Amino acid sequence: MKRIALLGAISLLAAFTPATLAAGTTGWWTTALASGGITGTSTLTLAINDRSATAIVWLNRLRTGSGVTADLRAGACDTTGTRVTSMPAFTTTSGGTWRQRWIFSGRDLRALRSALAKGQPITLRATVGSRSACAQYSEPAGDTIDFSTFGDGREFDPLFYQDDRIVFPPQQCGPVGCGNWFVGFIQGDAALVGGPLLAPIEAMFTKPIFGLSLRVAPGAQGTAEYTLTAFNSGGHVVARKSVTITQDMGDPLTDPFGYFSIDLGRFRQPATSFTLGSKDIRSSFGLTGRTIEYGVSSITFVPAGPGS
Repeated sequence: MKRIALLGAISLLAAFTPATLAAGTTGWWTTALASGGITGTSTLTLAINDRSATAIVWLNRLRTGSGVTADLRAGACDTTGTRVTSMPAFTTTSGGTWRQRWIFSGRDLRALRSALAKGQPITLRATVGSRSACAQYSEPAGDTIDFSTFGDGREFDPLFYQDDRIVFPPQQCGPVGCGNWFVGFIQGDAALVGGPLLAPIEAMFTKPIFGLSLRVAPGAQGTAEYTLTAFNSGGHVVARKSVTITQDMGDPLTDPFGYFSIDLGRFRQPATSFTLGSKDIRSSFGLTGRTIEYGVSSITFVPAGPGS
């Protein structure tokens, strides 16, 4: 028997703000436990091909001779819920941190996918001896790079965020040629600058991701269409979203000024790169001899799995 970490714990309700796992997604979710001197964590991963799922649980500081059981259930902690899968019961043979990983497929996987399709929360129900616990899985918040940490008003180092698992091409190449990347000060924040003539903003991830969101703001008044596209390692489109934004004091249809988000949500397959391009549409100030440049102040991405 492997050492297992199971969530047994005294009246542990959801450690995160309640959240459901989005239907039809592939990725991973986490939960954490801390109550009555008992701490533990768990991850739930749905394989890329959707043919299996994996749950891993850890529980710290278990005592020797503790009986442990656990179920994954569809339904909030304050309901009975519907069983998805069960971990084999065991009794600890020594004290300390125990971990167990189990892969499930077939009927159990179908039950999980059915619950996801219905938008039901997935919870981990566990017992250690006479104690019980319930915690709800939630999507990881993702990792964010914010260009304010680089500073504004200077050329950008494309490898500056390499330790954060994102790198940019050596130069920014567009219709008028190639040049160095630049972080400007746009609408009150440091932002990597792009535009129709400067070329799309693009970057590569050193490890796959399952979700992507950018904060964007125009650097000039007018209306433009912005298109965010994520690609897999073969260069095929994983997700794409276009939005049309008007920030123009001379346009009666103007949106509020400031940054807006372009969020691709969760992917059904991993992505390894993205581009953000724009197309000018109109401006009350005219577009002759000028373009609507834009800035990206931050990039948020969800790694493909624990430890990615």
